[in-house]
Amino acid sequence: MDKIRKPTIEELPGEIIEAFLEAEYFIKAANYIIQKNEELESQTLGLFNGITSVYQVNHSFAVEMYMKCLHLITKRDYRGGHKLGDLYDFLDISVQLKLNEKYQNDYSESDYRFTDTTIYSFGEILHQMSDYFIYARYAFEKQRNKKDAKLYKLSFSYKVIRDTILEIYPQLNNHIVI
Repeated sequence: MDKIRKPTIEELPGEIIEAFLEAEYFIKAANYIIQKNEELESQTLGLFNGITSVYQVNHSFAVEMYMKCLHLITKRDYRGGHKLGDLYDFLDISVQLKLNEKYQNDYSESDYRFTDTTIYSFGEILHQMSDYFIYARYAFEKQRNKKDAKLYKLSFSYKVIRDTILEIYPQLNNHIVI
């Protein structure tokens, strides 16, 4: 099994920090939006439910940016595009195993599974929700209802990727904004 290379602070390109910060800002925005949405829904009996799609776009883009940051750290390159399954497949096997292990140890039994009792690997979840960013941007399309029920599968994914990034490169703790 390949070892995950841990770059030194001197080797860390600015683009890694920028990718990490971009992901941090998008997840912070997503969390703020969902918090405000819940407050508004409780005050208006659900009239602001449409803002959920804004949360979904920001959240799924944050997951994508954390994946690309992980690519930059471990491969010094990243795969373009928005599909989370493709971004996962571009990772080295050792990094995929680390993500799956973190998910199994820290998140697989979380409340995020709701009524779906199937335990998926982290890679399976990213493949199931692969095009969520693309899909979430177009809330008016008819196919939307089919995926809304599965959004919870992505809810914790940023934490799995982010925790893995911080384990590989703890110096990024100095750049946390959430």
